[in-house]
Amino acid sequence: ADQGADWGEEINLILDHRIGDLDVEFGAAKFNSLTSTYESTNFFYAQTFWNF
Repeated sequence: ADQGADWGEEINLILDHRIGDLDVEFGAAKFNSLTSTYESTNFFYAQTFWNF
């Protein structure tokens, strides 16, 4: 999942759930490659995407 370059690199939980052809990806933190620090979120986000 890509939230944009400003968000840095994602640190994804191993919590990918597949519903038919729809993948739901959950994440809890971001890794900022510029400052080499972890940015923990105070909420979980879910992102869905289709595989073509």
